[in-house]
Amino acid sequence: MSAEKKLLFEVEGVKIYAGSIYVVENKEDLNAPTGFIKIGTSRLPSDGVDTSFQPTYKQTSATTGLWDTGFHEFSPCYKGQDKVIIQKRVEDLKKNLVDPFERALGQEGALAHNNDTFWASKNFKLFVDQVFDTAEPEDLLTLYFGLLTRELTPNGQEGNAKFKNSSYVLTDKTKTRKREDKKTSDLYRAIGLFEKFLVSDRPRLLSILNYSNVVVSPEITDDAFRSTFNEHMNQESSVNIEMFLGLVEETEKEEGRSKVEIYTKLKEAYHRGNTVTKNPNGVFYYEEYEIGPDLKSAATNIARTKELEPIKKAILLNEEIENEN
Repeated sequence: MSAEKKLLFEVEGVKIYAGSIYVVENKEDLNAPTGFIKIGTSRLPSDGVDTSFQPTYKQTSATTGLWDTGFHEFSPCYKGQDKVIIQKRVEDLKKNLVDPFERALGQEGALAHNNDTFWASKNFKLFVDQVFDTAEPEDLLTLYFGLLTRELTPNGQEGNAKFKNSSYVLTDKTKTRKREDKKTSDLYRAIGLFEKFLVSDRPRLLSILNYSNVVVSPEITDDAFRSTFNEHMNQESSVNIEMFLGLVEETEKEEGRSKVEIYTKLKEAYHRGNTVTKNPNGVFYYEEYEIGPDLKSAATNIARTKELEPIKKAILLNEEIENEN
């Protein structure tokens, strides 16, 4: 198992780790011109276009003020926050950002909140496809202030009003890559299981796909079945892959196998208009027995409920329900 990555600091709810790859991406703005919306951006997409910004300056009197850096406990950005949390944030920033930057610059105290000479001339820049190397103090400083001043929107927070004036999204490509690697691994595992069941347990495969709302005829050819499965698996989301793998695991047990098979048979019976019906309130019945609010719930109920065992046998074995009265 690989060692856990070192947390450098947290800002605006985003945890920044050493060794992660952070990239600046376009942020879609639905209020932008139509052409910008189509390509998912809020700025003119051309070389040399960037955003320049400085840390926030807070006026404390008519003639004095300070730079809101977050590098000391009384920074205005910490107003109203818990003292213990503030102390930890400041400690992490000093150890992992302030000290390394000042050492690289060769100027102790360069990042002090009252150092007007440094901050007044300090301009940070952001642009699309910008990559931040967390081992580089200048990159890390730009990344930090991009988030602190809300010039960068954390990935997944595009709809948050706090970042409404931001033109860019910050994405942790390390996380994205891990998700993509997992999806690829899961896809190949799903394909392997599909090919195994295509030869050894075709009925199980048919039931799983039908339960996943992919209607497959028992007479489908192997090539057509592969094509249908491939199309279902290769959606943009990984939900279908995860559902398939989950159902494979579930159908390893008798209850799970019964559930998917019962669902298929209930659906067929309902479409035929016999034995399975739905009343005006949307409740499903098997003959005169109430079985559930929808067919998947009904299949689960029948597969696991002891009192519904006669219905389960009737469905799976095509038997008559024995009337106990």
